[in-house]
Order: sequence, then C-alpha cells, then structure tokens
Amino acid sequence: MALPWLQSNCPSCLCWSRGSRVVWAGLSPHAPRPALQGFNVNLVTTDRVSALHEACLGGHVACAKVLLENGAQVSPGELSNHLASPIHEAVKRGHRECMEILLAHEVDIDQEDLQHGTPLYVACTYQRTDCVKKLLELGANVNMGKRLDTPLHAAARKSSTEVVILLTDYGANPKCRNAEFKCALDLAVPNSKVEQVLLLREGNGFLSSLFFFF
Repeated sequence: MALPWLQSNCPSCLCWSRGSRVVWAGLSPHAPRPALQGFNVNLVTTDRVSALHEACLGGHVACAKVLLENGAQVSPGELSNHLASPIHEAVKRGHRECMEILLAHEVDIDQEDLQHGTPLYVACTYQRTDCVKKLLELGANVNMGKRLDTPLHAAARKSSTEVVILLTDYGANPKCRNAEFKCALDLAVPNSKVEQVLLLREGNGFLSSLFFFF
C-alpha cells in the first residue's frame, strides 16, 4: 500500500513500499512540496523503519532535507529498541551530506547509542574518513566512543592509519583504556604503521624512531 504522499501525487518524491520497507527512488530539491503538508512524516513501517531512516540509509540528501523541514524525528525515540538513529545510519554508510543536514537540524553530534556508540565512533569503526574529518571539524568529542572504548580504539582495531592520525591531531588520548584495560596501542597490529603512529603520539620517541628507520 502506498504511503500518503505518494497517494497525493506529490511531484517532489517518488516512493513505494516493498514488503515492510520504504524505498526512496529520488527527490528533486527544487520541486514543490505542498503534498507533505498535513501528513505525518514520522509514519513507520511494520518493522518500525521511518522515512528519515530510509533516506539516510540510501544517502538521499534531498529526501532527508524535506523530511527534516517538515518535522521528522531525528532519533529513534520510542520507535525502536534496535535501530540506530538516522545520523548513525548515515555515518555508517559514509553519507556525509546526510550527516551534515542532520547536524544542521540540531542533532547531538555526540549522541551515544548504547549499541553503536557515538557518530564519530561509528565513522571510525566503518573507516568513513570523510565523516571522521567533518565530525572532528564540527567539534565532536574525540575521546567519546562506545562506553569506555574510544574512537581511537576503533581506528587502531581497524588498522586505519589515516583515521588514527586525524584523531590524534585533534587531541585523542592514546592512553585511554577500555573495559578490557587496553589502550589503542594494545590493539594495533605489531610493526604496523598504526603502531608507529601511536608510539610517536605516546611520546615513545626512541622506539618510534627505530621503527621509522626501517
């Protein structure tokens, strides 16, 4: 069954349902949007997926913008016990523009999800470097991740040298320890570039210089 804005022949949005999910086929940012007025943009499918979630999952920037302008919820709230928020979904898939639109609509940049952590932690876990850069530029807490696990732990675990450098440049504390009492260096692959960077940042200049001579 089609959603209300499709039934109203909205010229700006083409969507339809397949099973219990909403599929977004595209939205023109310049098209008129009167058909959304008066409808509940927070309608969810039977598996509790909202239109904004779908827009962020698919990287449909214009869709997300229209939904937010018309009052779409920016966090799952009581809709779901298992879904991540729209910003976590956008970051996970590297949809930086969707992420930025959400942040422009006052989404908490350090919103911590118990299952997924902060947006920065998610970006580091999935090695979404563009999202990492933008989140750091916009003031994300560089040491706030998932419980005691920091974004630097996630980057070291993934052997992501560029992300490790970014995080430490923005002041990430390499000595933070997680629930297993491990710091980022403990998670780095031995003799890897990530280990070299972390040794330098921890102030182990002599050991680090030895690594870089080879």
